Amino acid sequence: MKIYLDIIHPATFHFFRNFIGIMKQKGHDFFISAKDKDVTLALLDHYKIKYYNRGRAANSLMGKALNIIKTDIKLLGRVKKFAPDLIISFSSPIAAHLAFLLHKPCIALEDTECAGLVQKSYLSFSQVVLTPSCFNKKLGKKQTYFNSYKELAYLHPNYFEPHTNIHELLRINKNERYVLVRFVSHNALHDIGVRGIPEEFKIKLVEKLSTFLKVFITSESKLSKQLEPYQISIPSWEMHAVVSGASMLIGESATMAAEAAMLGIPSIFIDNQGRGYTNELEKKYNLVYNFRQSPIDLNNALDKAVDLIQMYNGREIFQGYRKKMLEEKIDITAFMVDFVENYTENIKTIREIPDDLLKYSEITKNQFLKIYL
Repeated sequence: MKIYLDIIHPATFHFFRNFIGIMKQKGHDFFISAKDKDVTLALLDHYKIKYYNRGRAANSLMGKALNIIKTDIKLLGRVKKFAPDLIISFSSPIAAHLAFLLHKPCIALEDTECAGLVQKSYLSFSQVVLTPSCFNKKLGKKQTYFNSYKELAYLHPNYFEPHTNIHELLRINKNERYVLVRFVSHNALHDIGVRGIPEEFKIKLVEKLSTFLKVFITSESKLSKQLEPYQISIPSWEMHAVVSGASMLIGESATMAAEAAMLGIPSIFIDNQGRGYTNELEKKYNLVYNFRQSPIDLNNALDKAVDLIQMYNGREIFQGYRKKMLEEKIDITAFMVDFVENYTENIKTIREIPDDLLKYSEITKNQFLKIYL
């Protein structure tokens, strides 16, 4: 099978990374395009995955819209020449548009409820949209749920094992505890109108946490001079290893909050829009704590961070929560391999199952069931 993938973000690269490797071993062929976003290209280079650099996105809404059209035109000839049997993407309008223009089936994946503009740009051109079972937004008859999180595609124990020299990598003492703080740029379509954490609170947060343990900041945008000394300096492909050794993660990234949870590390997610998966990880597994950006909530988030840092035997407790989560969620990479290799049969199954089917608690290998919230 020939598969075209469009990768738009470091997290979506990680989602597809093991899938690409397994499918290649099975004899399938890929053409991959990638947006120059954050560390996406550096990750592709590190893992020696061949790709076509389709350039950066614009920051303004009008610029983004024009860029989509330009990229559609830029890629159309290349993808047509590759002649894919199937097109897959995680929330990429480009992939869906090309699928429509080339009359090819498209599988879209989505896990961000607030990305309404993006969803409108690809829904009409996709045959199926896969979302986590905790996704709390209806996307129509094409929507099908999987009982997992996108982060388990690369942080499931079947694929991820942290190395033991994390402290050496960070240049800190072997027994020194540390916390990761994550700030984002808010340049995505679903971030339009979102201001993020105020600078004065960022400084307050870091200064407070620094009284208890070492603080490292990872940020999409440039840090102020006051926060620059805390910026982490590691290869991008080592970030998950660093997360696995942290005492806690706090910040504005839903993906990194979930990544920490997958590894049994407590995380605090600060955002006004929220996500279905961070809500489930809090309510069902006690692995994420969600706070809004109001002054009261920000201070409550800081208090919670201090409580987590001072928790006795915290690592053992949260690893127990992780164990429960892993027992109840599927290996999403194995699921994707099976779904894609049996795409025609699975699509037929989706269309035959009644819309009032109750939600299933798990999906096993070689079995695909449409489930409803």
